[in-house]
Amino acid sequence: MFAAPRPADILAGLRAGRVFAATGDLIDRLDFRLSSVRHPRRGAAMGDTLLLHPGDPLRVTIRLRPARKPNPGGHVPRLDHVDLILGSAIPGEDDHNPTTRLIRRFTARDWRREGDLLVVRYRLALQGRGYLRLRGTNTRQEEPAPDLAGEDPWQDLWFYANPIYYRTRAR
Repeated sequence: MFAAPRPADILAGLRAGRVFAATGDLIDRLDFRLSSVRHPRRGAAMGDTLLLHPGDPLRVTIRLRPARKPNPGGHVPRLDHVDLILGSAIPGEDDHNPTTRLIRRFTARDWRREGDLLVVRYRLALQGRGYLRLRGTNTRQEEPAPDLAGEDPWQDLWFYANPIYYRTRAR
């Protein structure tokens, strides 16, 4: 499922919005999906838009691979938590979206191991239009904060995933 990407695949992923960024090798694989519980073949991944039927229960599936070896700072980072974030799609706004909010924080109590992957499955209901995105860290910080002068950057690592968009179909 997770083969080493070819350069053409990387460019295609960037163009399609199917990428994540991680600092300090916190994770090296991420599969983030949103699908209908009633119709599991109807789903979306990062960069996609899922058309929802009103009242359709949904499943978020997160599959990621945390660090397995020391990063260039000499640490094997340990993932503390992953945040599922919801925002309303507001075209033309600046990079601050006041509708953005934390839906759920996942910790080791919430994920299970499947080989070398951590897997989270979560059910929710959405309506209207908007997006879901992920971020995760090795710290207990509630929100990312700028690094302070002299702070060890290897102790404050984060990853961010491109969003999955959704929109409710008209009845």
